[in-house]
Amino acid sequence: MRVEELATTAGVPVDTIRYYQGRGLVPPPQRKGRVGWYGTEHLARLARIRELAAHGLTLATIGRLLSGELDAADEALATALAAVPADGVPADALPADGVLADAVPDGVPADGVPADAVPADAVPTNAPFTARPGTPARGAGTSGQPTADGAPLAESSPREDRDGFGIDELARRSGIPLPLLRGLASEGLLIGRPHGGEEQFDTADVEAAAAGLRLLEAGLPLPEVMTVARAHHLAMREVAERAVVLFEDHVREPVRASEALPEEAARRLVGAFQALLPATMTLVTHHFQRTLLAVALEHIERVGDGTELAAVHDAAGQDALGQGTAAHQALGSEALGPEALGQDESVLARQGA
Repeated sequence: MRVEELATTAGVPVDTIRYYQGRGLVPPPQRKGRVGWYGTEHLARLARIRELAAHGLTLATIGRLLSGELDAADEALATALAAVPADGVPADALPADGVLADAVPDGVPADGVPADAVPADAVPTNAPFTARPGTPARGAGTSGQPTADGAPLAESSPREDRDGFGIDELARRSGIPLPLLRGLASEGLLIGRPHGGEEQFDTADVEAAAAGLRLLEAGLPLPEVMTVARAHHLAMREVAERAVVLFEDHVREPVRASEALPEEAARRLVGAFQALLPATMTLVTHHFQRTLLAVALEHIERVGDGTELAAVHDAAGQDALGQGTAAHQALGSEALGPEALGQDESVLARQGA
């Protein structure tokens, strides 16, 4: 069959087939004169690519699987990685009663933010940045038209996918201008999930964007927030790379070097990943939260006046865990002022007394 018939039978645009060929994912046709002829092996290859892409695998990973560079155990691990939900915790990685929830000490909220630290009306009216609606979502892309990375959009991969949506829809939902989101993405500060040749986002990204807006609406200048974000990204990237090397050296390579059957190797790899990911995330999140709160408390103790110090130590009380709430309130009082915290100087004075 010719390429047009192959495209119709496989349900894939001609441009996509040629793009896959350019990346070495689909073998070239047999030539008879100037006409290329395709067979059942090409149909099977396109079906395999679609199957792997449906699991959320990137074309780079798909190419390595098709070439045999990665095996069945790696396919299972890559599929598990791609299936990690927005909160980063595999659904079947934890028992029903939830280890992560139990790991949070009593007296400290799971997210580290006291419920009464900043009331809903605390945002100052003269905030230097005001969210405005971004570019409305444009719906599904035109079949065969290339995306930003040059990959054509297949008919089965609309911009608003069932598992996510594009960056323009993220702008609409979050109220953050599209150019700003694109700038964040270009610097690695906004990381989507590859799907169908483009980056996809979800409600967790909308919530993170809203959190970023709260920083700006509280009066923090965007350039300085970006500077801190870049430093955090670089530090976290280095930690993540080291964590991956640990997994590679002490989990993946020993499993691959064992005499386990492919199904058993895949099961062991996925099981290790599902156990280690939530544990790692708990450690990283917990340590950063405690470090941030400790630094905030140290700062307010160093520069705060008597009233602020009295309020901080009163809130901390006798329990070291109280430092979390105290530091949040102290940091909030310094950044937003007593009015933003729903407290006036008389209240602070009484707490200090």
